[in-house]
Amino acid sequence: MMDGRGGAGVRNRALDAVLAVFRGDAFSTEALDALPGTDALSDTDRRFLRRLVKGTLSRRYTLEAVLERISSTPPEKMKPVVRALLCLGVYELYYLRTASFAAVHQYVELAGRRNLHPLKGFVNAVLRRADRERETVLSALSVSESLGYSAFLYGRMCAWYGADAAAAAGKALFSEEQKPVSVLRMQSRIPEDAFLERLRAEGAEAVPTGLCAGTYRVASEKPLSSLDTFRDGYFYIQDVSSALAGEAVKDLLLAAGDGYRVLDVCASPGGKSIHAADLMLLAARDRGTSPGAVTSCDVSEAKTRRILENAERLRLTNLSAAVRDASVDAPEEAGKYDRVLADVPCSGIGIIGRKPDIQYHLSQESFDALQALQLRILTVSAGCVRPGGTLVYSTCTLNPGENRGTVGAFLSAHPDFRPEGFSWNLAEPFRRPEADEGYLTLLPGRDPCQGFFIARLKRDG
Repeated sequence: MMDGRGGAGVRNRALDAVLAVFRGDAFSTEALDALPGTDALSDTDRRFLRRLVKGTLSRRYTLEAVLERISSTPPEKMKPVVRALLCLGVYELYYLRTASFAAVHQYVELAGRRNLHPLKGFVNAVLRRADRERETVLSALSVSESLGYSAFLYGRMCAWYGADAAAAAGKALFSEEQKPVSVLRMQSRIPEDAFLERLRAEGAEAVPTGLCAGTYRVASEKPLSSLDTFRDGYFYIQDVSSALAGEAVKDLLLAAGDGYRVLDVCASPGGKSIHAADLMLLAARDRGTSPGAVTSCDVSEAKTRRILENAERLRLTNLSAAVRDASVDAPEEAGKYDRVLADVPCSGIGIIGRKPDIQYHLSQESFDALQALQLRILTVSAGCVRPGGTLVYSTCTLNPGENRGTVGAFLSAHPDFRPEGFSWNLAEPFRRPEADEGYLTLLPGRDPCQGFFIARLKRDG
């Protein structure tokens, strides 16, 4: 059980962040990054702040269901600041297990600090009742409320995967456990032994994931971006699920030679481009030949600048970037690329564990609009693939309509493309009949990573 560490200043910052996201003024990562004075906090307080904000946002639907049962005023009738404050308080009581007297005192004091003096008694009463009736209230929650799903998303997940798989996925997505950080080693620049030794020398421990070559789970007291190993360009922070998109065409990338061209159409921040460029440099070094080239595109100067900054840090000399809207026809690019990667905009359900506010904005209308955009991007991207070339389509959503549904609609209109299996490129847990057919669905709770979908499509030669 925790004491009341963090103090009013940390909780006040947390309230600012949660309120901004509840109001729709910012996404969770933006809200945290925008908080003033965070750099002046101790490492302990900074970790507490991040956990408090992320946890409250992730458990919003559970917390509001609790408030429905213990408050005389339902959450939707509360002032937004009071609603956010009480959600923070209940989260801290139920999930961080702060000592009751300390947590209640801190949030009553915070109400006063936010000029809510007439409501201090209300805040005190609600939080004390939440603490006193914890077991009764939690046992009365529905399955979706207990897991942390919105009613809309839980209904869809049950329809798509069944109640058991939806529950397992929910436990993984909304887990209170710290999500492990995975990184991609630059295989063309540093061997594994030297990489692990450098990290150990900086107080970080890395363990191979066993799921994708060159990927590791890393534990470090310091932010990974502060390590010399990071600044010297020996690794890129990337979830293993995303790295698997590169594994889907690993055999092709390792065969790349001079004149070989790869296009990444929705690239920012550049992870898949980086993986492809690194594998091509690795192959060129081993063969003593010139590497192929990767062109990384996105819709804005800011996004392409971010890609180039990453490429420069990682010393990937065969990666360039250009501003381009992937949904707009590009006849000048027709048939120019051996491989095209299209990791398209999607509903993001598979990464709710890292971006919890994603589910606040889901609806059938948003699914339909995304599928239309995805099909457009896939169609434009297909035009850039040379005959005999390969197109990789990927998303970080669990919505089958955006995954096999979009691919199916594309294949119906493009008989010159067909799915191509890629099981031989994958680690044992992912070698399954689906991958033999050219598809891979990664489901949290079943697979040891975030949710993702990959399709490998070959154009007739």
